Amino acid sequence: MHSSTFSAIAVLALLGGCSSAGWNGYGPKGEGLIGSAYGYEDVKIDETTFFVSYTGGTVPEAVQGFHRRAKELCLEIGRDTYEIGHSPGTVSGQEGTSMQAPIFGALAGFSSSLPQQNGYVNCK
Repeated sequence: MHSSTFSAIAVLALLGGCSSAGWNGYGPKGEGLIGSAYGYEDVKIDETTFFVSYTGGTVPEAVQGFHRRAKELCLEIGRDTYEIGHSPGTVSGQEGTSMQAPIFGALAGFSSSLPQQNGYVNCK
């Protein structure tokens, strides 16, 4: 392994430690340099409906992070269950998983995409 490759890996490892979301952590998207591509984003649609998105390092991580954030949001408004729908007030039982290309990956020369789980959360 070349010393420049080793140095780049060491720098990425150090930067990953600066994020609350980090490579495998849980938290809001946009924190830390490396971790800014990972984490959750949400928008309140109405009193009991949110749009939630979670970007993770793996599909299972994205799915788990999505459901964790959905549960947190519902508990914050005094609801303990939720359903997933594609638009406010509708429930299809199937949320969406997609892939997105991270900006830092493109800059670093990586061609992989990150899994992203998203959907409408209707708190019950």
